[in-house]
Amino acid sequence: MNFKELTPWFKEVFNLVDDSCKKLNAPLYLIGAQARHFHLAEQGIKPGRGTGDIDFAIMLPDMDFYEELLHSLLKNGFRKVTEPYRIIYNATNTVVDLLPFGEVEEKGTVKFTDRKTELSVVGLKEVLNEPSQMKLDEETTVQVTPLEGIIILKLISFDEKPERTKDLDDIHDILIHYFEMNDNRFYEILPDCMDEFSETHFTLEAGAWLAGYDIGRLLAEYDSLKKYIVSILENEVNQEAGKISRYFYNKAYFEDIETIKYIFSLILKGIQQS
Repeated sequence: MNFKELTPWFKEVFNLVDDSCKKLNAPLYLIGAQARHFHLAEQGIKPGRGTGDIDFAIMLPDMDFYEELLHSLLKNGFRKVTEPYRIIYNATNTVVDLLPFGEVEEKGTVKFTDRKTELSVVGLKEVLNEPSQMKLDEETTVQVTPLEGIIILKLISFDEKPERTKDLDDIHDILIHYFEMNDNRFYEILPDCMDEFSETHFTLEAGAWLAGYDIGRLLAEYDSLKKYIVSILENEVNQEAGKISRYFYNKAYFEDIETIKYIFSLILKGIQQS
C-alpha cells in the first residue's frame, strides 16, 4: 500500500493546484491529515483515521496573489463555498483548504477580506522550512510536512481550539508508529534516558522520545515557537490531568493517566537532548 493507492483521487487535485501555484512561483506544501497519511502509507501503515479533505499551505507575498490563485482554480473545475480559504473540486467533490502563509501573514494570522475572516497559521513557516520531498509516483513529487512538524501543528491547533479533538487522534496515530518508522535513527542517537524505558511499552516510549528529539531539532532556530510547544507539553506533564491526557484516557488509547503523562515527559526529554 502506498499513498497513491490509498487516495487515488489526490493526484488530479494536486496537479491542478500545483500548476496554478507554479504560474505564480508560489511554493505548495501538503499539510494536515493527508500529510500524515502520506508518511504512514509510505511505510505500509494504514492510517487510523480517514479523511477525504486536503489541506495545502501556500507561501505567498500578499493576498493579491491568493486572489489570483483562487481565480485560476475557479476556472479549472473548482467552486467556492462559505469559507474564504476553502474550495471544492467538482469532479471528485473533494474539499480543499488553501492556507496562505509567509510574508502574507501578520503575527501568525492571515486576514481574508472576504467576510473579514482571520485564520491562524502559527508554526507553518517554521515546520515547512525543510519539508519532506515525497514521491507520489515517478513523475510527481509532493512537498510534505515532516512527521514531527505535523505533531507541532496539531499541538498548536488543539491549544488554540480545544474542540478540535481530531488533532489529538492524529497525534496518537503518529506516536504509536513513530518508532517503527524511525527505528534505525533511534539506535544511531540513543537517548540519555533509555534505561527508564519499560519492556512493555518500549516502542511507544522510544517513539515518543524520538519524536521529541526531532521536534527539538526542527525548532532549534525558532526559540519562541519551541518555548510555546514546550509549554503545552509541560502543562500536560505538570497538571493532575491535562486536556490531552484526559482525552487520551477517555478514548482508552492508554491504560492510565500516569502513562500518558510519562509519554509527554519523554517528548520533553527528547526536545531537551536534541
